[in-house]
Amino acid sequence: MEWIKTTLILLLGWLVMVTGIIEYLFIGCMVWLVVCLICDILNNIRKRQVIKKQADFWDETPFQ
Repeated sequence: MEWIKTTLILLLGWLVMVTGIIEYLFIGCMVWLVVCLICDILNNIRKRQVIKKQADFWDETPFQ
Protein backbone atom coordinates (compact mmCIF):
# COMPACT_ATOMS: atom_id res chain seq x y z
CA MET A 1 0.00 0.00 0.00
CA GLU A 2 2.84 2.41 0.80
CA TRP A 3 4.48 1.84 -2.56
CA ILE A 4 1.22 2.90 -4.30
CA LYS A 5 1.19 6.20 -2.39
CA THR A 6 4.87 6.76 -3.12
CA THR A 7 4.37 5.98 -6.81
CA LEU A 8 1.40 8.34 -7.07
CA ILE A 9 3.30 11.16 -5.36
CA LEU A 10 6.31 10.67 -7.63
CA LEU A 11 4.06 10.48 -10.70
CA LEU A 12 2.29 13.68 -9.68
CA GLY A 13 5.63 15.43 -9.15
CA TRP A 14 6.88 14.21 -12.52
CA LEU A 15 3.71 15.44 -14.27
CA VAL A 16 4.01 18.88 -12.66
CA MET A 17 7.66 19.08 -13.69
CA VAL A 18 7.09 17.88 -17.26
CA THR A 19 3.94 19.88 -18.01
CA GLY A 20 5.28 23.09 -16.49
CA ILE A 21 2.14 23.85 -14.49
CA ILE A 22 4.15 25.80 -11.93
CA GLU A 23 5.66 28.01 -14.64
CA TYR A 24 2.24 28.72 -16.13
CA LEU A 25 0.87 29.65 -12.71
CA PHE A 26 3.85 31.93 -12.06
CA ILE A 27 3.53 33.63 -15.46
CA GLY A 28 -0.22 34.03 -14.91
CA CYS A 29 0.40 35.60 -11.51
CA MET A 30 2.95 38.02 -12.99
CA VAL A 31 0.51 39.02 -15.76
CA TRP A 32 -2.23 39.52 -13.16
CA LEU A 33 0.05 41.77 -11.09
CA VAL A 34 0.97 43.87 -14.14
CA VAL A 35 -2.72 44.28 -15.05
CA CYS A 36 -3.48 45.34 -11.45
CA LEU A 37 -0.61 47.83 -11.53
CA ILE A 38 -1.83 49.38 -14.80
CA CYS A 39 -5.39 49.62 -13.46
CA ASP A 40 -4.14 51.28 -10.27
CA ILE A 41 -2.12 53.84 -12.24
CA LEU A 42 -5.11 54.65 -14.47
CA ASN A 43 -7.37 54.92 -11.42
CA ASN A 44 -4.98 57.38 -9.73
CA ILE A 45 -4.83 59.49 -12.90
CA ARG A 46 -8.64 59.51 -13.10
CA LYS A 47 -8.97 60.51 -9.44
CA ARG A 48 -6.58 63.42 -9.94
CA GLN A 49 -8.57 64.60 -12.97
CA VAL A 50 -11.83 64.44 -11.00
CA ILE A 51 -10.33 66.37 -8.09
CA LYS A 52 -8.95 69.00 -10.49
CA LYS A 53 -12.35 69.38 -12.20
CA GLN A 54 -14.06 69.82 -8.83
CA ALA A 55 -11.50 72.42 -7.78
CA ASP A 56 -11.93 74.27 -11.10
CA PHE A 57 -15.72 74.18 -10.67
CA TRP A 58 -15.55 75.78 -7.24
CA ASP A 59 -13.07 78.38 -8.49
CA GLU A 60 -15.54 79.44 -11.22
CA THR A 61 -18.61 79.85 -8.99
CA PRO A 62 -19.99 83.41 -8.95
CA PHE A 63 -20.57 83.41 -5.17
CA GLN A 64 -17.01 84.27 -4.20
